[in-house]
Amino acid sequence: MGRIKTLGVKFSVAFGMMFSVSAVSSTNAFADTILPDAIVVGGPSGGVSANNCCSGNTVPTNNFGTTSTSITSTDGGKGTATFIASSSRSVSASIDLQAGTSYVANGHIGAAASGGMSYYFEVFAPQPRSITMDVTAAGGITGTGWLSAAGDLARSQLTIDPIQTSTAGGYTLVLGKYLSNGLFSTVDFNTSWSTTNQKFTVSTNKIYTVTLTAFVAADVYNGASASMTAFVDPTFNIDASNTDADQLQLVFSPNIGAVPELSTWAMMILGFCGLGFLAHSRHDGRTLAA
Repeated sequence: MGRIKTLGVKFSVAFGMMFSVSAVSSTNAFADTILPDAIVVGGPSGGVSANNCCSGNTVPTNNFGTTSTSITSTDGGKGTATFIASSSRSVSASIDLQAGTSYVANGHIGAAASGGMSYYFEVFAPQPRSITMDVTAAGGITGTGWLSAAGDLARSQLTIDPIQTSTAGGYTLVLGKYLSNGLFSTVDFNTSWSTTNQKFTVSTNKIYTVTLTAFVAADVYNGASASMTAFVDPTFNIDASNTDADQLQLVFSPNIGAVPELSTWAMMILGFCGLGFLAHSRHDGRTLAA
C-alpha cells in the first residue's frame, strides 16, 4: 500500500467586519454618546479524514447563546464542538473527540471551537481625567486525554483596548493564557487564571473595547480520545478610591447583562477581527498538515 496522505483538520475563521448598527443614545448628564451593541463572532468546526479525503463542517454564529456541531466517521469516530457566548459577558469554547480505529483513515478526527465577544464601555465624568477601574476576572483551559498532536492549542484571554489608538499605544490591559503544542513538544492543557479587583487606569469620556476570546483545537488518531475547554468571565467596577467617585458613571453595551454598579448601562462594540486557528497534526513521526 502506498503512502496514505491523511488530511488533518484545518480551520481558518477570519472575521473582517463592517457593520451598521442601530445606535443607542445614553441619557447621561455629562455626555450624549451614541454606542452600538456588543458583537459575537465565532463558531465550532469539525472534520474527519478518510481515504485521502476529508469532510467537515463549520457553524458560524454572531448571536448570544450556544452554537454546536457534531461529526462522525465511518470507522466509529465521533466528536462535538461548542461555542457559548453569554449576554452576562462571558464566553467558552469546548471540544470532545473520540477517534475511530481505521488504519486506512489513520482513525483521525479533529475539531475546533473558537470565538469572541467585543463590547464597549465608557466612564462619563463632568471633566476629562484619569481614573482607576477594577476588574475581577476568571478564566482557564482544561484538557484531558490524548493531546499530543502538533498544533493542538487553546486560548483564554481578555483584552481592553482604547478606541482609535495607534498600534504603538498598546493595550490598556491583557489577561489570560495561550497554550500550543510544538512540532516536537507538548504542553499541559490544564491551567487557570484569575484576578480580583485588579486596578487599571482609563480616561473618562473615552471609549474602550473589551474583547473576550476563547478557542480550542485538537486532532486525535487511532482510537484515542480528548476533550478541551476554555472560558473567560470578567466583571468591571469603578474603584471607590477615585476622587468624586459619585460623579462617575460607567456605561456598557446595552445588549449585555449588567452587574451591580453605580451606573446606567448603554453601550457598544468592536468587531472581532482576525480570530482563527490552525491545527496541524503529527502521527507516526510524520507531520500531517491540513
